[in-house]
Amino acid sequence: MVRLPAGDPGIDTIAGTLGLNLRTVQRRLKDEGTTYRELRDSFRHTTACKLLTNPRVPIKEIAFLLGYQELGAFYRAFRRWEDDSPMDYRNKHLPR
Repeated sequence: MVRLPAGDPGIDTIAGTLGLNLRTVQRRLKDEGTTYRELRDSFRHTTACKLLTNPRVPIKEIAFLLGYQELGAFYRAFRRWEDDSPMDYRNKHLPR
């Protein structure tokens, strides 16, 4: 998550960080039946849901932490994942 606020690091950056060739990473992801984009979106989705249960973390900050340059892009992605807005999700999942 450290790299996401600076934007999507890209699969080539991730491969370099892991000390692997780009094609090796792509091949291993394919062998697992997934893609970099799917893994990135899954991570963003899971992390967003977790952060939204903390009312002290502003939604704008969550979007930034997950690498979204625009709040609207985060809202659209979240609605795609949960069929709900981040605010509505937060209101439904706040700890009691």
